[in-house]
Amino acid sequence: MRKILCLFPICLFLFGCIQYNEEMWLNRDGSGHSQMHITVYSNYQNSETIGKYANIEGIHLLNFKTYRNKDNSYYDIEIGFDNLKAFNELNDKDAMAHFIGKSEIIKGKRGLLEFKRVISLGSTEINDEDQLADLFQTLFTVNRNWRYTIHFPYEIVSANTDPGNIDYKNKTVKWNYEIAYLWNKDQTMEVTMDRKIPFLLFYIGLPALILLVLLILWRVSHHKKKKAALEETIA
Repeated sequence: MRKILCLFPICLFLFGCIQYNEEMWLNRDGSGHSQMHITVYSNYQNSETIGKYANIEGIHLLNFKTYRNKDNSYYDIEIGFDNLKAFNELNDKDAMAHFIGKSEIIKGKRGLLEFKRVISLGSTEINDEDQLADLFQTLFTVNRNWRYTIHFPYEIVSANTDPGNIDYKNKTVKWNYEIAYLWNKDQTMEVTMDRKIPFLLFYIGLPALILLVLLILWRVSHHKKKKAALEETIA
């Protein structure tokens, strides 16, 4: 029962949510920034939790605003992160805050990059009595959507979302999850990226490479002629 009472503020914060929207901008070195907009059907405001997240090394609270309108509480949060490891630390601050998830970028085949981010709501590690599960089950009467948008630094090859949610030109991908499908279930965002050489670099680099090869061939040829002339002189 004590664990249930301790978790109640974060439970109210998460599962009272009418809507969660997140937009992330990811850089090539793994740093970036994220904007989160949270709407909670409650007059309770949990600003202390937000402040706790800002104390993580590598996390920078860029902007934070909370306000109320009728029965709703609103949170606008913008954070910067030095790398994905720091961003992942946000996930570990609360046992039930796995909507931040764990993100990683790994090298795939043929020079491609694979981005993966695993999210969920709740935790399969919490095995308290059925009271906790019953508490949240009552909140699934309305399917609320949690939306994620990520701007990537490289060209997008594919993503595990609806085709209409992939903007290849602007290298942006969106996911939309119903809250019932996130409760104690892992959902994985997956994107394959291609690190193509920019055309400008290609057009500059190719002539430079050709020039370098010609210079090497000329020096080899010049050295051979000089050596041959020296051998004739000695003979």
